[in-house]
Amino acid sequence: MDKQATGQALDLDHLHRELVQTTAALYVHETSSWFSYRIAERIALLGKPVADVTLGELAAFMEEERAAVDRQVA
Repeated sequence: MDKQATGQALDLDHLHRELVQTTAALYVHETSSWFSYRIAERIALLGKPVADVTLGELAAFMEEERAAVDRQVA
């Protein structure tokens, strides 16, 4: 990989990490503390830093937790 491609890959990696962290922070801010705790717990079980969680993983966690809440309410 040449220097330009390596630099672009690093920039994209940095942007991805920033996006995941920002998305997680906004979501935690906008939801109940219990729901936020459950998402944080699921991320912790992955055994990797929050910045390494993919958007797909984060979305799956949120959807699963939302479905669980919907089942409890119904």
